[in-house]
Amino acid sequence: MDGGSVKLDMQTDRDGNRAAVVLVGELDMLNAPDLTDHLTALLDDGVTELSVTLTGLEFIDSSGLSALIGVHQDADARGGRLTLVSPHERVVRLLHVTGLGDVFEVSSDLRAH
Repeated sequence: MDGGSVKLDMQTDRDGNRAAVVLVGELDMLNAPDLTDHLTALLDDGVTELSVTLTGLEFIDSSGLSALIGVHQDADARGGRLTLVSPHERVVRLLHVTGLGDVFEVSSDLRAH
């Protein structure tokens, strides 16, 4: 057994300067660096419109939020945009409780990416 840790799966669909990343599993301190590396590599490769679909995200901790904040700031500094797509209600509540609801662009439309 691996101690009960849940893997984070990332599926990416890229079209020119747009990329849509779908997350499934848990985003925590163990895999937040992997997400940051993945999303930063997309930005480094010229992606300016980045969407991250959170429908399949079962859990997110402060490390996961921090990773998303860092990528958001990086995209913004490059003139790009990060959109969170279809987060569960508990993630939306977490964004509002932490004051991040006004920081992130959040879309409930899976076609927004």
